[in-house]
Amino acid sequence: MQPTCPACSPRYQRPQSYSPVSLSLDRFVPALRTRIIATSLEVSAGSFFVQFSDAPSLPVPGFLRVHHTAIVWRNLPPAAVFVVRA
Repeated sequence: MQPTCPACSPRYQRPQSYSPVSLSLDRFVPALRTRIIATSLEVSAGSFFVQFSDAPSLPVPGFLRVHHTAIVWRNLPPAAVFVVRA
């Protein structure tokens, strides 16, 4: 029997590896930022990390996909939430 909703799909039931990152990556030099990101994404295929930042955008290398997912308004200053995938 096929699942009736996308959230019930086996794709969503597989454990994924992710890293929540609260370091302000935009404040690191580009080489160190790239090394931190690459290391966190090497954990497993399909892994991603979540970045919380007070910066309006996230400077990452061009081989990565960045998705701005939310703004945490109760944080001072408000924090942007980004999901980064290889």
